[in-house]
This record gives sequence, C-alpha cells and structure tokens, in this order.
Amino acid sequence: NQANVVIDSKDATKVTVTADSVLDGDKIVTISGFVDGSGENGATTNRVVKFVKDTVAPKLVSSAVVTDTTDGAEYLEFSFDKDVKLSNATVDVTDGSYVKDYVTTQLDDNDITAQPVEYKDSDNHKVIRVKIATLLGNKSVEGARYSLDLAFTGLSSEADVPFTTGQATFTRG
Repeated sequence: NQANVVIDSKDATKVTVTADSVLDGDKIVTISGFVDGSGENGATTNRVVKFVKDTVAPKLVSSAVVTDTTDGAEYLEFSFDKDVKLSNATVDVTDGSYVKDYVTTQLDDNDITAQPVEYKDSDNHKVIRVKIATLLGNKSVEGARYSLDLAFTGLSSEADVPFTTGQATFTRG
C-alpha cells in the first residue's frame, strides 16, 4: 500500500509516514524515490518492521462542564487519553440521578434519548462534547448536581477499538 509521507517542517531529517490502514504484524517496508539533502538519489531499501496493533480502548480521563465562548451554551466535555474517531457518534444516559434542593430524582434509560457528540476542536481529537441542554432535554434542571451512567456509540480509537460506557458527575449551571 502507498503511504502518505510528510517531511517535518522543523527538522528535515524527520519524516512522518501514515498508512492507509491499521498495520499489524511483520510487514516489509520499502523506501524508494527519495532525494537526500545534497541532491543525491537514494537507493531503494527494504526492511521488515514489526507493527503492534493498538487493542486498548480509549480511556475517559475526565468530564467537565464548559461554557462555550461563542454561543454561551454549556457543554459537557469528555477528555480521552488518546485520539478518538467519531462515526455518527452519540451519547445516551442509561442510568443516574440528580439532586436539587436536597431532593434526589432518579433517571432511567428511557428518560433521555441518545444525542450526537462532536469534537470540541477539529484539531484536537481527544476532546468531544455535547450541549447539556440538548443531552438532558426536559430533565435539565439549573443548579442540580447530576451523576450519570453513559453509553456511547460510534466512538472508537484510531485503531477501531470501541469505547462504549462512561460516567459523568457535574452541576448544571
């Protein structure tokens, strides 16, 4: 397979190679068609390289309520330990509760429907978010402290290992 090759803009001796699919096991890597810094054509070289596929699911590092500076809305942001891919990704509240004025209200799987998530920033694929008012719908209570069990769909590592469940605790502003 042909790979995407990019020379580092700060150090011309570093090259980043991106394959078009996940590599696993022993592969023959062929380097050809390159010119060194002095203008000499490089000889075609073959090497056997052992690739180890990432089989560990992304880990949810933190969740936080953040007010967006553009639209002023509150978002529930999820930060992961590695980049994640979104494919029609959603988050759903499967269980949980909220406390307001010392009264606890239970939530179950049918109270809140799954909502789409998005990257917070197109350049950072470790942080995704959902608008809190959209996620909670008619269960959105200002000043309430929420503790939620969440189910994710369409979210995986770059090596296609799915992330499916998580938890979040926050106070609705």
